[in-house]
Amino acid sequence: MSRLYRATYRDRQTGKVRHAAKWSGEWRFGVVVCRLALFTDKGASSEALRRLVRLSELRTAGEYPAPDLTRWLAGVSDRWLDYLADKGIIDDDRAKRDRSVSTLIAEYTDELTRNGRSDVHINQTRRLLTTFTTEAGVDALGRWTLERSEHFLAALADKGRAPNTVRSYQRAMSGFARWCARRGYLASNPVANLSTISGGVQSERRSLDLDESRRLLQATAKAEDVFGTVSKREWRVSGAERALVYRLAISTGLRAGELRSLVAGDFNLDPHNPAVTLDATRTKNRKAHTFTLPASLLGDLREHLKRKAPDAPAFRLAPAKMLAGILRDDLKLARDEWVDEAKNDAKERSRRERSTFLQPEGVDFHSLRVTFITNLARAGVSMAHAMRLARHTDPRLTARTYSRFGASEDATAIAAMDRLHLPPDQTMRATGTLGASGGDDSAGRSAGRDSTIPAGADRTNPDAPTTSDDPPKPLRFRAKPAFSSRNPQRPRRDSNPRMTDLQSVPLVHLGTRPSESCFLTLPAYSRPVPRSTLPGTSPP
Repeated sequence: MSRLYRATYRDRQTGKVRHAAKWSGEWRFGVVVCRLALFTDKGASSEALRRLVRLSELRTAGEYPAPDLTRWLAGVSDRWLDYLADKGIIDDDRAKRDRSVSTLIAEYTDELTRNGRSDVHINQTRRLLTTFTTEAGVDALGRWTLERSEHFLAALADKGRAPNTVRSYQRAMSGFARWCARRGYLASNPVANLSTISGGVQSERRSLDLDESRRLLQATAKAEDVFGTVSKREWRVSGAERALVYRLAISTGLRAGELRSLVAGDFNLDPHNPAVTLDATRTKNRKAHTFTLPASLLGDLREHLKRKAPDAPAFRLAPAKMLAGILRDDLKLARDEWVDEAKNDAKERSRRERSTFLQPEGVDFHSLRVTFITNLARAGVSMAHAMRLARHTDPRLTARTYSRFGASEDATAIAAMDRLHLPPDQTMRATGTLGASGGDDSAGRSAGRDSTIPAGADRTNPDAPTTSDDPPKPLRFRAKPAFSSRNPQRPRRDSNPRMTDLQSVPLVHLGTRPSESCFLTLPAYSRPVPRSTLPGTSPP
C-alpha cells in the first residue's frame, strides 16, 4: 500500500495552511511505515515512489535488486541513502556501492571456492585485487572508476612490469567487476571499456638443454642444504632431495604445486608399470592424471620413499616464493664448477666466462616443465602425444610457449638443412668427406643444375641405366608453366594430390635416433636418395 501526497504546514507569519513544494511518498516496509520527501515534479515523484516500493519488496523477499534499480539507487542523494539504511531497506553502510571492498573481495573469493577454482587461482586473485584497491585508492565501490583503473595499469607499465603481469591484474579486475554488477553492488561495470595496456618488456622463460640439465643435477646432488623459517616454521631441504625433485619435474612436467601435494602413496614403483597418480583436486585442469615414470628414476625414488608412510609428503620443498631463487643458485653453482674445469687453460676459461651456458637469466622453477616439453620435441614426439603428456588442450600453447630450443640447436639445424641444397660432391666437402683438391666440381656449380640425373639417362625413369660412356653430368630441367598466353585457362587446383607425384626423403631429426625421422618433400624428377647417403646418418 503506497500513496503520493503533498504535506501541509501552517505559515507562522500569516497563520495560513500551505502545501509543501515537494511531493512525498508513503509506503510500508513490513510493519514499518516509511515516508520520504521526493521531488517537486509529481511525475518524477510517482516514479521514485514506485521504485522505492519495489526495492522494499525485494528486500523483504531477500532478493537482489535488478540492474536498472541498482543504477537508479546509485544516483540518489545521501539523504535518501541514510533514510533507507536506517529503515533497513538497504545495507547499514549507506548503500551497497559504499560497502567495504575488502568484504566484497572476501565474498567473491568464497564464491570462487564454491565453484571449484584452485587454491592457487584464488590466492592470486585475492592478492591482485587487494593490491589494486590499495594502490588505486578504491576503498569503496563508489570510488571505482574507469579513470582510476587505467591510471593504475599505466603506473604498472611505467614501473616496467611485464605484459603478462599487467594482463593478470586486468583479468582479475574485470572478473570482480562483473561479479559486483551481477550481484547488484555496482550499477554498471566500470572496466567494461578498459583498453589493453601492454606493459614493459616480457622476460622470456627458457628451457635447459641436455648438458645444462645433466650438470645442474650433478652439482645440486653434492650441494649443501638450504633452510629457513617461514611463519615461525623451520624448513630444510638437502641437495640430494632438490636434485631428485628437479629430475622428477624434468621427467614428468609436474608443476611446483603438484610436486608439493605428492604423498608417498601416490607412487607406483613397480618396474613393469612405474607411475605417479594425482587426483583431480590436485591438478591445474581439475582432471586426474597418471604420469609414467622413467626407469632411471626408480632406484632413487625407492631409496627416498622407503621410510615414508603412505600419507606422508613425498618431498620437502622450500616455500613457493623461494623455489626460483634456489634453482638459480644451484645453476650458478653448476656454472662455477664448469668454468673452474678450465682453470689451466686461460683461453678456454675466458670463452666459458663469456658463454651463456648455465646462466640463470630466464630460469625459474617452471622452466623445468618447459624443459620437459622441449625434450619431447627434441626426441621427435608427435604434437598430439606431446599435448597429452603436457596436459594441454591447445597445440599452439605446446608449440609456441613451451618448445624453447637454444641457439646451439638452431645453428645445428640450419647447418643440416644447408647441406641438403649442396651438390653431392660439395656436400661431401662440407662434411669433410672430400679434401680441398678432391674431384672436379665445376659442372656441379653450373647455374641451375640442381638435378643429379646423369647424361644419357631416361628422364621419365631416373633409375634406368645410362646409355652413354661419357661421365655423368647433371642435367637442367625446366618446369612447364601452369598457364601461358597459349593456354590462358588456368588449370584447376587439385585438392587431393596423388602421392605418386611426390618423393619423400627422410631428414634425420636432430638429437634423435636414426629411426626417428621427419620428411622433406622433393619434386618427382629427383632421384630417390638412399638413407645411408644423407649427411649425418649411417647405414641401417
